[in-house]
Amino acid sequence: MERLKLVLIFALVLSITSCNKNEEGKSKKINDTIESSVIVDVDEEVIEEVIWELLWENINDEYVIVENDFIKTGELLSESVFGKLSQAEIAGLVQMREEEKLAHDVYVTLYEKWGQKIFNNISKSEQTHTDAVGELLEKYNIEDPINSDTKIGEFTIPLIQRLYDDLIEKGNISLVSALEVGTTIEDLDIYDLQEFLKEVKNEDIERVYDNLLRGSRNHMRAFDKTLQKQGGLYTAQYISQVQYDEIIWGEQERGDKGGENGKNK
Repeated sequence: MERLKLVLIFALVLSITSCNKNEEGKSKKINDTIESSVIVDVDEEVIEEVIWELLWENINDEYVIVENDFIKTGELLSESVFGKLSQAEIAGLVQMREEEKLAHDVYVTLYEKWGQKIFNNISKSEQTHTDAVGELLEKYNIEDPINSDTKIGEFTIPLIQRLYDDLIEKGNISLVSALEVGTTIEDLDIYDLQEFLKEVKNEDIERVYDNLLRGSRNHMRAFDKTLQKQGGLYTAQYISQVQYDEIIWGEQERGDKGGENGKNK
C-alpha cells in the first residue's frame, strides 16, 4: 500500500512537471525515479525531499508577461464617458501615477544592479500601468506630476520620494533584499488601489484600477516565488496576511481587459 502511494505521488509530480515543454530531460529523470521506486524501498523523509526538489526545479525564475499585463488604456476607455471627479478621485489618480512610476523606476534600477530578469520584465509592465493613469489625468485635464523631463527616481510627492530612496537603499543590500522590495511595492500597490476604489464613482477609473490590481497580484506571485527560491520569506505589511496568502497561492490571472471589481478583493 505504501509503495502504491509512493508511485502515485511521483506520478503527480510527473504530471505537473511534464506540462513544461522545455523540461523533457527533467521529466525523464522523474520517470526513471518512478521505475526505481517500484523496486526499491525508500525512506519517507527521502521521498519528501526528492519530491520537493523536483517540483522546485520546475519553477521558472523568469516572470512570464501575458497580454493583460500591458494595460491598453484606449480599449479600456473607448466606451467610457466623462464624469465629474471628486477630490478623492483626483488625489488618487495623482498618487497612483507616481506610485506606478515608483514601481517602474525601482525595478529598472534593481535590474541594473542584480541583472535578475524578473525586474526587467515587470518594469515593462509597470510602464504601461503608469501610462494608463497618465491618460486618465490627460482625459480629465488634471495636472500631471510626470513630464518628459522627469528622471528615473524623481517624484513630486515627498512621501513617495522618501519611499523610493528607502527601497533602493534596501534593494542594494542583496538580491534577497531586492526581491523583498519588489514584493513590498506590489503589497503597497494592492492596498492603495483597494482603498482608492472605495472612493471611485467613475467607471473608467474603476476599470483602469481593476486592471492595475490584477497586474499587481500577478507581480506579487512572481516576486514571492522567486524570493522563496532565494531562501527569503515575505510577510505582508499593507494588505492582510490572509489576503496575501490567497494571492500567492492563486494562479496567474488572465482575465478580460475590463477586469474584476477590485473592491471585492
